Amino acid sequence: MPFVLPLAFISGTEILLAIAIGLLLFGGKLPGVLKDVGRFFFKAKRSLEDLRQESGVDEAIRDIQRESEDIRTNIPDWREASEAVLESDEEE
Repeated sequence: MPFVLPLAFISGTEILLAIAIGLLLFGGKLPGVLKDVGRFFFKAKRSLEDLRQESGVDEAIRDIQRESEDIRTNIPDWREASEAVLESDEEE
């Protein structure tokens, strides 16, 4: 599941202000700085994905989801069986 940064709360004015501050701080080097930041985030994301695959966390999560789905589908069967037992106890 990819992480999505919600940008719904950032207006056009705030973006322009951020660009202006970036130009003041870094001047003509801003495109290079942003490129380096982008590379860093790409490498970090790739490293995290590799770590998840190597550790087997994704497979463990899928196993847990499958087991919980099996339990959810079997709960009505358990309820019916327990109600039948309770009814038979009441009749005796």
